Amino acid sequence: CCALTNDEENIAITNNILYNASDLFLMNKIHRYMSIQQVAENYPQAAMIFMQYGLGCIGCQMANFETLEDVALAHGINPDVLVEELNKMLKI
Repeated sequence: CCALTNDEENIAITNNILYNASDLFLMNKIHRYMSIQQVAENYPQAAMIFMQYGLGCIGCQMANFETLEDVALAHGINPDVLVEELNKMLKI
């Protein structure tokens, strides 16, 4: 009843490989879907960029839930510009 056909199995394997490859690509790069807390914990130097934009997000209770994109849009900042500056800081 629950056996996958060869095609379904191949699709599942391919999707898993693509998912893992995207994780590797994003592993060493800050991206818009990271939470503020993830950025702060993994890249403490990002606090300087947050302060330049007037973002006191690091101490905020929502830091674990809000993404860079959420915070940027809420503060009228282009998320792409914020992420680009964060990655420039890391020289990525």
